[in-house]
Amino acid sequence: MQQITCLNCPLRCSIDVEYDESAIYSIERNNCERGYRFAIDLLDLPNRNMFGYVKVENSTSKSVKVITTKPIPRDLIPVVEEMLSKITLNAPVEVQDLVIKNVLDTGVDIVAASQAL
Repeated sequence: MQQITCLNCPLRCSIDVEYDESAIYSIERNNCERGYRFAIDLLDLPNRNMFGYVKVENSTSKSVKVITTKPIPRDLIPVVEEMLSKITLNAPVEVQDLVIKNVLDTGVDIVAASQAL
């Protein structure tokens, strides 16, 4: 039995999940259907949306939030975070400005989710 924390709402419920590589056997202590679905998705779906922050120069803002345009494989998230830590954008930055095209050959772009003027 493994305990996971649901991230679907501010309650952050602890959910007990029993599974192996071939099947999920039980999901217990979820307080709602969203928690149940979160547990299944966490174990079944290898992709995640991600966000991060990128430094900005020539602006009153020190950074802008960036997001993936689609989910990426969750094992690539630390690699992408490292890439983002090395990027500095020049203001102005607008929402949806392209930051990284086709990150790590996933077919997914990283775009600005906030602006810096």
